[in-house]
Amino acid sequence: MSANKKPADVSQILEENRQAQVDEYVGKVDRAMEAIKSEIEKFGKYPENDGKVSLAEVARRAGVYQSTFNSPNHKHTTLPRVKEFIKTALPNKNAKKGRARSKASQEAAKWKEKFNAVNEMLDLAVRERNLQEVQLVKANDEIKELKQLLRLAKRAVPLKGKK
Repeated sequence: MSANKKPADVSQILEENRQAQVDEYVGKVDRAMEAIKSEIEKFGKYPENDGKVSLAEVARRAGVYQSTFNSPNHKHTTLPRVKEFIKTALPNKNAKKGRARSKASQEAAKWKEKFNAVNEMLDLAVRERNLQEVQLVKANDEIKELKQLLRLAKRAVPLKGKK
């Protein structure tokens, strides 16, 4: 670059360079997604990474850093395309997981309801026991008072029939 170049030319060159880097990155990602898609079609599932396709796996296959997906150049363009690809890459497997998770969630909700019902019964039983203990203490106190009154009454007034 010569010293005669104007600042506008430099900014244009920088913009062209940036665009070339973006295009190269997108090309790598697109080739990786195509390779993953062809392997899924060939083998019926993704043969690597335990059959899981993720953002990290696409980045690894493309030879790029996963964090670049969140850069301003890719956040609203490349990242949504890759996420959509991941959703559609294994439609049957994702559908099965959804059903399984749904069934597991339903089972968990059922057990949670049973737990809550038992917990409520336990709380009720504890409250009832505490109330009975309080009533027992009051009844014992009342019995003591009545016994004391009876002793005082025997001393103060002799019973008829005793001489």
